[in-house]
Order: sequence, then structure tokens, then C-alpha cells
Amino acid sequence: MPIKRSAYVGETLGRLIEEEGASRDQLAFDFSVSKPTITSIKANKRTMAADVASESIRLYDNPEYIMDILHEFSHGFTSPVMRGKKVEQHRLALRHTTAKEMRNVLQMMEEAGLEKNIESLSTVERERIANLMDALLHSRLHSDNLLKQLQVEYRMSLKMRIKDVLVKWKALGWI
Repeated sequence: MPIKRSAYVGETLGRLIEEEGASRDQLAFDFSVSKPTITSIKANKRTMAADVASESIRLYDNPEYIMDILHEFSHGFTSPVMRGKKVEQHRLALRHTTAKEMRNVLQMMEEAGLEKNIESLSTVERERIANLMDALLHSRLHSDNLLKQLQVEYRMSLKMRIKDVLVKWKALGWI
């Protein structure tokens, strides 16, 4: 799956301007583009280039913005920010829904039959695997949004946490 070369991210850029209190002049300077380019991107009249998106992620430690940009540029491969009417953004509400999704995944893993020979799976068993994959995606969505909210509420950089755990994962031989 290729990363998009450019994407319409007007709403995302608008939220960044509002949340960070950044002016269009500041964003133009930070992203090394003109002020009219920022205006056009925000109005969805122009796309943001992938290199500008990458630089913006490097410069701004705003978890919602980063999630939005990654989701858009990855063709939806990464988790989106949950902004639906039925979503409570508080860390305790997200903890509850994340735990519920994780318990569901654990139960489904027990029932999925992952130990069986792949070539001999029945249609029903293959459907269980597909359902498990969907449940893992649900769990990832909730986990990613909980991580985002923990950064927001505790003011602990997710970028820095990732940087630290990458070192640990490498030392463990996981990556």
C-alpha cells in the first residue's frame, strides 16, 4: 500500500490552527510554504504534499493532528480519531471501552482456532478469523484513541514514549 503523495486535509489543518493557536503565517514558515498555500490547503482547494505532512508531524506534537494526517496519508490504514457523537473523550471512558474491546479480542482468540492447519479451515472457521481481525482493529482504534487522550490530559508526549519503547523493542529483538 503506497502512502499518498498528497491529500486534502483542510479540516485537520483548521483544527491544528485552532488547537495550537498558530497563525497561518507561522504555519507557512514552519512548513516552508507560502501563506496563500496554507490558506488554500485549509479551504480544501489544494492538497498538502506528503513531505509537508511529514515535516508538520515532526514539528507539532499534537496527537489528534498526527493521527488525522497519518490516517489520511495511509489510505485509512492507521486509526482515525474517534469524534463521533457517541464517543466520550475522557480518559476513563476510553479506558473502559478499550478494556472491553481487549477482553473481546482475548475471548475471540481462544475461540478462533488459530492453532489449526490453515489449509484445512472450514468456511465458518475462516469467518471466525475474519471476525477476530475486525475485533483486533476495533481494539486498535480504541487503544490508539486512549493513547491520544492520555497525551492530551497528562501532557506526556506520545512521540517521546514511542521513541523510548522503540529502543526497548530493538533491545528485545522484536524489531
